[in-house]
Amino acid sequence: MLTVLESCEAFTSELGHRSFLYPSTQKVEIPKGSTVSRVPWVSISGLMPVKIETEKVFDLCQNKRYKKYSVIWINKENIYCDESIYKAHRL
Repeated sequence: MLTVLESCEAFTSELGHRSFLYPSTQKVEIPKGSTVSRVPWVSISGLMPVKIETEKVFDLCQNKRYKKYSVIWINKENIYCDESIYKAHRL
């Protein structure tokens, strides 16, 4: 698990080319101390894709009742990651 260092903005996901999820232009506020999980996708424009419980973010693109987790895109500098965890995700 990773931790959000400070309250910050993140971007919701949108379906794109070849049915991949990409960062949209829609922003959501992520509270300080939120826990997220890294997903094994490529970062785009300095934004790292992470999985967060849908009820913890206001997500206009997805229905909270039917989806437990959402993928959001957050600036890497806003995430605290133990070095050993980070290395495991890079393998």
